Amino acid sequence: MKALKYIIPLGVFLALAIFFAVGLTRDPRTVPSPFIDKPAPQFRVEQLHEPKLAFTPDEMKGKVWMLNVWA
Repeated sequence: MKALKYIIPLGVFLALAIFFAVGLTRDPRTVPSPFIDKPAPQFRVEQLHEPKLAFTPDEMKGKVWMLNVWA
């Protein structure tokens, strides 16, 4: 049982070391996403402070933008 006390933390450390070593070899400039260079879906969202105004993707056409739906 004493050996198990040292093997588990060693195993966790080795797993994390391998995970970080693989992560450090990857290029941070490449983003693997199927949504890059794809058009945004059509939607219409009313603004909270003024419900008569709405936000649509057409307003951001030609610009780089990100819509956070969880905010």
